Amino acid sequence: MVQATLASMRHYCPNMPICLTVDGDFDVSDLEKEYDLIVLRVSELPSEGMRNLVSGNGRAKLAAMWEGPFDFYVWLDSDAIVWGDFSSQVRTDVDFQVFWSEISISADATQIPEWLPHFYFDPQKLRRFDAEFDWRGNAYFSSGAFGCRRDAIPFGKWTEAECWSKETPGLFGDFYEQPLLNYFVHSMTQRG
Repeated sequence: MVQATLASMRHYCPNMPICLTVDGDFDVSDLEKEYDLIVLRVSELPSEGMRNLVSGNGRAKLAAMWEGPFDFYVWLDSDAIVWGDFSSQVRTDVDFQVFWSEISISADATQIPEWLPHFYFDPQKLRRFDAEFDWRGNAYFSSGAFGCRRDAIPFGKWTEAECWSKETPGLFGDFYEQPLLNYFVHSMTQRG
């Protein structure tokens, strides 16, 4: 799947630099050579705390946010396929770009939809940590594709929310980084 993603990227965006985030000790030298890649290995991250958080799970993509080689990047999961040159649609004037514009829950909603705590977070439990956050009126997104400025969400801020999750079972859905990423993007946007 990774090779298909890389091939589609190189075909439609031939001059775009590509960094492959590798979580594991397997050899990717053939991909590195064929697609002219920069390789970011989770096992080589300078922070032990960061390595422990992102190693062996879906949070590995966060390595690009904190230690990646680009000031601004587009993350694509290894099962994504590029179907054209999308570079003109990438906004580098923002810290984070969600590639989904549909508002998922209306701004005047009174009921929490069942899917929100399952895929993202429980707004009632989240009030304990962030009473000002409004869960309504946001475009909730899959974290398989997004644009991001490096360190848009600082590591320390992220680990603080990871601690909230340990204190409060069911606070965040069990989808690795996706619940926290959505929370941070929307809460930080609400704060300007």
